[in-house]
Amino acid sequence: MSTDLNTLFALGVAVGDKLAARGETIAVAESSAGGLLSAALLARAGASAYYFGGAVLYTRRSRRLLTTLTSDDTVGMRSSSPPYAKLLAAHQRTRFKATWGLAETGAAGPSGNTYGDPAGHTCLAVDGPVQRYHLPGLHAMNLVIAGALDGGGPISQRLDPLGKGMAQMLLELPITVPADWAG
Repeated sequence: MSTDLNTLFALGVAVGDKLAARGETIAVAESSAGGLLSAALLARAGASAYYFGGAVLYTRRSRRLLTTLTSDDTVGMRSSSPPYAKLLAAHQRTRFKATWGLAETGAAGPSGNTYGDPAGHTCLAVDGPVQRYHLPGLHAMNLVIAGALDGGGPISQRLDPLGKGMAQMLLELPITVPADWAG
């Protein structure tokens, strides 16, 4: 799925509208997105009411300089992994005292990363005041996205961090997941 910047920014404005209307805030950590998630969230006038800050953590050096995480915090983790994305989301939420922490990490391409992940590999995490559910696999992500779209069905078989699926998923935070989906 390809998404142009105008579409991405329009979705960021819609997410900002939801956050502002709810009196909620967000802090972001991103790597392979290179700041585009933050740019989308900042596309709405008055973004300072809900956007507390963010960091592009493209390298270990940038993580060292832009976060308070230590090497002990990341023992046994590699970037471009779900545990690392969860750590970053929780860290940003706590550090900025925001309602939500959003983190993205992955392999931008064109050839993937040094861990063997292909270009386009993405791990996303949202940390906030909701219950946690473990929903493994691509099908589970499509179910969450479908729930965020009020039953609109799977958007794509490709999880694009800058695509419509992620932005539309954020539109409906918190996501309500039926009890029989819980793992």
